[in-house]
Amino acid sequence: MSVSEELIAKILSEEVEEHILAENTAVGATITEPAAGKYTVPSGYEGVVVGVAVSNDDTVYFWLRRDEKQCYDNGLRCGSLSDTPEVSAATTFGVGKEVPLLVRVKEKGVIQVGFTRTGGAPTVSWRLRVRIYKKK
Repeated sequence: MSVSEELIAKILSEEVEEHILAENTAVGATITEPAAGKYTVPSGYEGVVVGVAVSNDDTVYFWLRRDEKQCYDNGLRCGSLSDTPEVSAATTFGVGKEVPLLVRVKEKGVIQVGFTRTGGAPTVSWRLRVRIYKKK
């Protein structure tokens, strides 16, 4: 995979910023929207939700809203996004590998993370990575 000279120039000129949203969230039966899961792209920038990393739980669904519209009609099951459990008797727990999302967000656009559950009282750890680019 080759990286364009334009992208390299932007990165080196600091026209690209990265923001990490992360939290450990107790999930409700209706969409739980953690306070740490909301981000607004500032004026003069465009953004991309690069990816998400979550803990594994088959009863939890990840939701992403962009400007009040759900990006995934049925949500994304955290059990299929990660192989790392929230709680483990072993030493490995937390979030799994990042899964690319590549959701574009316009200038002043708002993204909001949400979670629902199908049973129990789960808690999920998560991390969302957002990059913003200076507009030309």
